[in-house]
Amino acid sequence: MENQNTEQTKAPFLTMEEASNYLGLSKATLYGYTHKKLIPFYKVQNRKIYFKIEDLNNFVLNTQNKCKSQFEIKQEADEDYFSKRQAGRK
Repeated sequence: MENQNTEQTKAPFLTMEEASNYLGLSKATLYGYTHKKLIPFYKVQNRKIYFKIEDLNNFVLNTQNKCKSQFEIKQEADEDYFSKRQAGRK
């Protein structure tokens, strides 16, 4: 069984079920993403859907998906405050 999982991750693409397991999403959610064209996918003979692992990684790591830490939010707020304050002095 362990050998089979290793072989699957070496493939350049994943099936719908493999991709949902890889991302930790339900197949229904993943189908919704493909329907809305939110995630890149490939459709073979207008039936089977496949995903490139690289595309899945890029989808997850998209900067729009990143949740900022409290430190990052505070740092941005401080920078914004000081830049507006300096602009008001001119």
